Amino acid sequence: MHAVLGDTPDPESKKHTAQKMWIENSSNILSELISKPTKRALIIERLAEALLPKTLLRIMLHLPEERLKRLHRFSKLNADFVNEILANHESNQLGCSGSGADDDSDTTTGQRSNDSSTSIFSAMVRINEGLSKSQNKLTLRQIASQIPSMLIAGQDTVGNSLSWALYELASHPDWQERVREEIISHARVSRDSECPEAFFRNEGLDGLPCLNAHIKETLRFYPGVPMVNRITLEDVVFPLAEPISSADGKSKVTQILVQKGTRVHFNLAAYNKTRSIWGEDAGSFNPWRWLPTQGLSESEQGSVRVSTGLGPYANLSTFIGGARVCVGWRLSILLMQTFLTRCLAKFRFTLVDNVGIRPIVTFTIFPALDNDKDSLSPSLPLGIEML
Repeated sequence: MHAVLGDTPDPESKKHTAQKMWIENSSNILSELISKPTKRALIIERLAEALLPKTLLRIMLHLPEERLKRLHRFSKLNADFVNEILANHESNQLGCSGSGADDDSDTTTGQRSNDSSTSIFSAMVRINEGLSKSQNKLTLRQIASQIPSMLIAGQDTVGNSLSWALYELASHPDWQERVREEIISHARVSRDSECPEAFFRNEGLDGLPCLNAHIKETLRFYPGVPMVNRITLEDVVFPLAEPISSADGKSKVTQILVQKGTRVHFNLAAYNKTRSIWGEDAGSFNPWRWLPTQGLSESEQGSVRVSTGLGPYANLSTFIGGARVCVGWRLSILLMQTFLTRCLAKFRFTLVDNVGIRPIVTFTIFPALDNDKDSLSPSLPLGIEML
């Protein structure tokens, strides 16, 4: 998080800025707010959404319910965070005007930075200023208001994807050693080259087939967002990949008419485990499926995949696709590549004896203790050995 935002305030400082407060209170916020509703709660929510007027629904958001209370507290933190971004930006602009220097500060924290490109807000402001008068420009407040949304959308998803990536590495120690050897070998070659820092650039990290196979399989098996929904803007006919039987069983249905205004739910996790696409082992975690099969044993070879052209990455539905594709998908991959590369080069991860882990599906998929069925709190104990 800090690396995305830029330089952070001195942790020893007694002053808690809005940014620090936001970071401290945003961990798994979406999973906790959405939680895992009971069937009764789902029925009530759907009936209320369908039958009650929007005005009454807005009033119901202020009911004294714990999740709603936390939602309002977090909304206040978002507002404070946005105001702080704008205040720091204004302060930096005044300081630069007075000194005649370029604005090289981090506009999310108000601190000086060697590279203003580390600030999401600075980059968005520059892009906005480059738009022509005929294009719709955003105000500074509109831009700043996007920062918490962008960060929170990628925080729980990428964080839990990394958790599952480490869990599967610990579950497959031989595979973990193979990925580690690849990282260390490539790092050694890069270190001896004329441009050693190139290893941690995009093209260097993309050149690690085993690491990227592990990331792809993690995103397939544990998609950051398992389900999404969209509302149709017009009547549309959905063709079916495979025919289904009608209710009376007398005919086959090959397409479905969906009327305008219908909320359509897409099960991204189910697509990622569809056998007709991923093969008979679609329900198993197998990173070998992403590697060339030459020289591999039969047990190591993954099934042949059918390319559907869905999504921006590896034929996966994880980042959705089309006009509403995840805008941060490339950053998510880069974060996972960088984090896992750094960790595996220095640490070995192992499972903890007699501790089972189960997936909890809410807004995202997070790990929880298997022996605590009533808990919805994320938890993933792992053994860590320094190399």
